[in-house]
Amino acid sequence: MSGPARKGRPRTGRLAVGIGLFLLAGTSAGGDPAERLGEVREAWRSHETIRAHFDQTQWFAGFEEPLLSSGVLRIQRPRRFELRFDPPHEQRQVCDGTWVWTYDVAQEQVFRAPLGPDAARSADLLDWALEGALPAGAAEADSLADRPAHRLDLVPGENLPLSSLRLWIAPPPETEILGFEAVDTEGNRTRMRFREVRTGVAIDSSAFRFTPPPGVEVIELGSVD
Repeated sequence: MSGPARKGRPRTGRLAVGIGLFLLAGTSAGGDPAERLGEVREAWRSHETIRAHFDQTQWFAGFEEPLLSSGVLRIQRPRRFELRFDPPHEQRQVCDGTWVWTYDVAQEQVFRAPLGPDAARSADLLDWALEGALPAGAAEADSLADRPAHRLDLVPGENLPLSSLRLWIAPPPETEILGFEAVDTEGNRTRMRFREVRTGVAIDSSAFRFTPPPGVEVIELGSVD
């Protein structure tokens, strides 16, 4: 999936979502990290619909200044999502159940890619990132913005274009994912913080429809697996 990119910057690929988090040195939070990861992932997957605002920070390899953005994420399982970025980095990404559309407003371009064979997983960027991930160690006590959190470093699953993955989750017994960070194999780093998360809410079907604006170039891409 793609997020907003400054002109001349490479796109971060599928997982272009992230945030500016304030991190503190942590201490072990205890508990079985594999069991905790399983609980958190299953809780995330159990929600039929999700609506959340997000704050994102991206560090692109070869560029000193990070790119800050914000927006709204909407998910309707099993095959639909919308990722809408606020101005000035306005961009919209929509999965309508068959195609993934990415509209770059500034560049006046639309990218279209078919969903791969595992469409349900492909339409949930976070579940995709957690596929096959294993804890790299125990969870650490930490802080995300003004909320207490546990930080869990993960070894990404094989066959994913990620070199590292990190979750911030609410302390037990809560299973809420507060944010995450991913580094792709090209060295681009993305952080995301979720806020105002609502689950099980009604989402208007128009959020998952997209029609290219007249005169905008549509570029066909390979399937999203």
